[in-house]
This record gives sequence, structure tokens and C-alpha cells, in this order.
Amino acid sequence: MSVLFFDIETVPNRAALKYLPDVAAPSNYKDPTKIKGYVKDKQQALIDSAALDPDMCRIRAIGWGYDDPAKDEIQVLPKLTNAAETKLVKAFWSEYVLAYAQVCGYNILGFDLRVLLRRSMELGIQFPPKMLLPDLNPYKVGPIYDLYEIMYGGRGSSEMKGKTLKWVCWRYGIDKEFDDRSGAGVEDMSDKQVAAYLKDDLRRVRELYKLAGGYYWSSGVKSA
Repeated sequence: MSVLFFDIETVPNRAALKYLPDVAAPSNYKDPTKIKGYVKDKQQALIDSAALDPDMCRIRAIGWGYDDPAKDEIQVLPKLTNAAETKLVKAFWSEYVLAYAQVCGYNILGFDLRVLLRRSMELGIQFPPKMLLPDLNPYKVGPIYDLYEIMYGGRGSSEMKGKTLKWVCWRYGIDKEFDDRSGAGVEDMSDKQVAAYLKDDLRRVRELYKLAGGYYWSSGVKSA
């Protein structure tokens, strides 16, 4: 069975922003104007990062595919409603089951799969009977291939700070130029721009998987 490559794009969940933690200025701040400015800036920073927080985001788009990029499935929600997001997440889980949980992405253990699970919890999406629950253990390779975890030893590593997918692909020749765009900007993109952005990252995941095979696991392996 072939590996299923996938990536998701997220935006802030406006309905969840009420759950953001309260912000207080440091105790050495005495000027009311500076205190107010500090609190405002910190609150805005939390809002700006909500798209990258599994508890504070929603899924706007998911892309997935196997060996042939021409057959990639790129789904972008033109209108983000609970019904539309539920349908999108269900469609991905169905493909995940067909792939027998053998998937590959970048930081999917730390972000993508956790977001999919959190959104499923909130939206009340029940897994199909044959669902293989994602194994979030970062200390093994396959059937989930998290290229970030594999290359950088997990988020808990104090010796090595992980790089972004775009940087890694630039560093190792997959991309000729560095792409400085971030998933945090997806909310401001058009549907067409999101689709192109997602497809580009899906390409990077697929190419990095091919490059890493033979170094981090036996190349050519198609099943766990």
C-alpha cells in the first residue's frame, strides 16, 4: 500500500478566542499607558498565533495524494461553516483509513494530526468502524512518517531546533529559491491562493520523503 501524503491549512477559530488566557503586564510596569499597551500587544500576539494552535484554529483546507501529483486532492472551503468543515475532515479520515494509516507529512504529529483530532472532537465526528487511531508516538518511523520528527528528533530536543519544511527543501535542493510564506497567512489568501499554497507544500512533503528514504528508513518501502 502506498504512503498517503497530506497537509492542512488552518485559520483562527474566532469562536474559540474567548478561551485565550488572560494577559497581565510584568509587575515592574507602573505606567498605566505602558501597561495597557503591553496587554494589548500580547493579546494581539495570541490572536495572531491562533491559526497555529490546535485548540484555537479551524481547518480551511486539506490536501492529500499518493505517488502521482497529478492526482492530488486539494479541497479548500470557500465558506467556513461547521457543516463544511465536518464534511472535509470526514473525507480526509476516509482516505486515511483507505491508506491503512500509512501517512506522511511535516510536523503532522505535533500539529496536523492533533488539529484533525481536536476538530473531530469539537465537531462530533465519529471515526469509522475500521478506523486506525493515529499513533502519536514520535520515537518510531512508520506507519506515520513525520519528516520533522524524523529529521529533528522531536519538539522536545534541546540540542536541535527544527527547521520549517520550506527551509529544509531549500537547503537540500528540492526548491531552488526560499519561499518565505507562512501558513499563518492563510486567512488572508483567496481560495485559489490557498489551493496553490497547499499543493506546493504537498509537493515538498512528497519530494522530501523520496529524498530521506534510504537514509532514515529503507527506501522503496511501501507498507509498514
